[in-house]
Amino acid sequence: MKKKLWFIIPSLVLIILILVFIFIINPKIVYQNDVNKLTNKITMVNNYLLNDNDDIKNIKEELKKENVSDKRKEVEKEVNNYLNNVLENVSNLKEVITDKKIINIFDDNLKNDLDNNIKYLNESKEKLNELKEKLLSLEKVDDSNIKDEDNKKLFNNLFENFQLINYSDKIDEFKESIDNNSIKLEYLKKNNKTWNIEKGTIVFNKRNSFNEYQKISNDDNYELIKDRTGPVITASNLSITKGTKINIKDKIKCEDAVDGKTECKISGSYDINKVGDYSIKISSSDLSKNSSSKTIKLTVKEKVVNKPYYIEVIRNQNVVIVYGLDSNNQYTKVVKVFVCSVGMNNKTPTGTYKTQDKASWGWLVGNLYGQYYTRIVGDILFHSVPYTKKSKDSLEWDEYNKLGTPASKGCVRMTVRDVKWIYNNCPKGTTVKIYDGNLPSGVSKPSAPKISGDSPNKGWDPTDPDSNNPWKK
Repeated sequence: MKKKLWFIIPSLVLIILILVFIFIINPKIVYQNDVNKLTNKITMVNNYLLNDNDDIKNIKEELKKENVSDKRKEVEKEVNNYLNNVLENVSNLKEVITDKKIINIFDDNLKNDLDNNIKYLNESKEKLNELKEKLLSLEKVDDSNIKDEDNKKLFNNLFENFQLINYSDKIDEFKESIDNNSIKLEYLKKNNKTWNIEKGTIVFNKRNSFNEYQKISNDDNYELIKDRTGPVITASNLSITKGTKINIKDKIKCEDAVDGKTECKISGSYDINKVGDYSIKISSSDLSKNSSSKTIKLTVKEKVVNKPYYIEVIRNQNVVIVYGLDSNNQYTKVVKVFVCSVGMNNKTPTGTYKTQDKASWGWLVGNLYGQYYTRIVGDILFHSVPYTKKSKDSLEWDEYNKLGTPASKGCVRMTVRDVKWIYNNCPKGTTVKIYDGNLPSGVSKPSAPKISGDSPNKGWDPTDPDSNNPWKK
């Protein structure tokens, strides 16, 4: 009996140990196994999405399996669904356009593909954020044998192993790649005359375009064509008037087919103040050390003046300015400044005109006449203050006293002395510019003598050079 009892006691102890293992220790082991199984699934997905190491078909098959303890089936189901969603949203990112595909520039749909991929990436990133929140909000496993702290550890392990941040960075990398390709595509479209494709390589015909493209591209699919010709020099024989300053570089152009604009070097001497023909040599080199040259003739001619003066009427100032030619044959020298009366209510038109016919006496309006008229345009004339008849002693003296203020019906009235100077010195075709503005620096407005209504000479213009003018006696 004792012998039999001795055998039963160890057996009972063993049974008790087994029961302790099953009911106390086993849940912990089961828990750790479940964590390892789920972690392995996550690792497979991570490897596929981030390292391209595994076959997606095998991973999806593995995700379908439910191989954790029964009491955590729901957790595994949630995690599996989560991983499948991530696979669907991120695996397609591998199809985005890469640097190499920029060569397919002739595909009209390329830009749309790029734009659509950017849109898809943004949507994928939003979906990842949603799934991340979902993972964090998964309900705890209802298992009385596993403490809440262990549940928390389970989900912390899952989240730490699942590299959401890395997925987000991966999406940003794809987006950056697409953005760069979009920039290159826009550049190539905009500069489509400067490049072509040979054997899958973008070949640039111009160095400046080549250099600009290099700044935005980090692939090897481009090169510059061989440059074996020198710059083209565009230049013609030049002719200037004696004394006229000239910058020959402004008149010529040196341009290379590959390098674009190149420097023009000029050799040869000339004298702008001495009439004659001068030989000027132009040379230029490109960055590939190809060079070219051309010789032109510079002719310096005597100054020929057809129209010695240029007239401005500053309407709002009631002033006439006559300009003469300077040493460079430009109208910059102030020769005469006259006071005048333009039309009331701006009836004298602004603009630039050429003088026409002229006469010593001319009919104006009504029964009025004017001396030494020169036609500016239409019925607008330079002329003296009106006379009541064709006689030098019939001046409208009260109108004369208005010189310096608007007083006419549109013509430009002046003293006889001043208008006669224009009549004698400014030939037909002289340019007249009428405008509103300020007097030029250094120019002041002159005045005309006033006539008293009590003067016996009031019928005469005091400035009239006629020998019978009583003001001269």
